[in-house]
Amino acid sequence: MDSANVEAMGIEKNGPRMYANIRDKNLVGVIDRVKRTVTTTWPIGDMHGNTPLIFDEATHRIFMPGATGEFSVLDSETGKIIATCPLLK
Repeated sequence: MDSANVEAMGIEKNGPRMYANIRDKNLVGVIDRVKRTVTTTWPIGDMHGNTPLIFDEATHRIFMPGATGEFSVLDSETGKIIATCPLLK
């Protein structure tokens, strides 16, 4: 993976994929654990500092807060940003 800062990861239990925050590029990487390759990367909009990542396999959702005070929800099948909202301060 071409990155100097990979953070939190979420792993499918019923499939080969793993999701990783590529923090220095503001992306989520999708990795095929069997082939050991990055299959795609997804932009996360205007959010920066995407360190934590929670993957809910049952609902196909990735939940991420960012250092910019925003919380985003992505579809784990398509990478589409489903929702964003400000974090409470």
